[in-house]
Amino acid sequence: MGTMARTDSTIALAALTAASGCLDVACFTRLGGAFASVMTSNLVFIAFAAVRADATLAEHCVAALGGYITGVAAGSALARAGGKDDRFGEIPVNLVLACECALLTAVAVWWISLGAQPAGGQQTGLLAVAALAMGMQGAAARQIVGQRHTGTTYLTGTLTDLVAALATGRRPDPVALLCLAGLLTGAAIAAVLLRGAADTTALFPAAMLVFVSLLSWRRRRRHPAVGDHPSAA
Repeated sequence: MGTMARTDSTIALAALTAASGCLDVACFTRLGGAFASVMTSNLVFIAFAAVRADATLAEHCVAALGGYITGVAAGSALARAGGKDDRFGEIPVNLVLACECALLTAVAVWWISLGAQPAGGQQTGLLAVAALAMGMQGAAARQIVGQRHTGTTYLTGTLTDLVAALATGRRPDPVALLCLAGLLTGAAIAAVLLRGAADTTALFPAAMLVFVSLLSWRRRRRHPAVGDHPSAA
């Protein structure tokens, strides 16, 4: 893989992670205390809600979990594992990213129409769609990172690998560092927007997906792949 292709993939992973960081902050603070992509926390919250008999929290977390699982399943079926470590730019991955982009655009429009103050069933619906988008992102990212331990919607493993590398004197993975920085940046942007321009908060994740989708199609044009039909195994 050429240097430019690796750079494209790295930039894409960082942008995707920034999108998930921003969306998670928005969902947690405005959609009932559940995350769009951090399913470990949502599973813990489901158990907590069951013990406390908190039906609203349970509903939100179950909606997020169901949306995420559906997104991963749909994205994985569309972009089935191939023989290469990095499939960024191949048609199946591009289609998954395009679907996620459409979903996050819908979330942004819905969010703005509610004045960034969703309530009741609107919270549950928005959360389910946002989590569906994050599930598709998780499926796409698996085809981009290859054998790396770097994710864009779950970074505990990324952080663990990074600390282990530092503790044992190995060189940290620069992509992992960039993704962690992207997560923090996206979360910080959400915090700033929620304070001063809440209506625009959901536009940032959508904009990141537009950028990544365009980058992926550009790479497709510059480095056409062979055998990347959506139905290819």
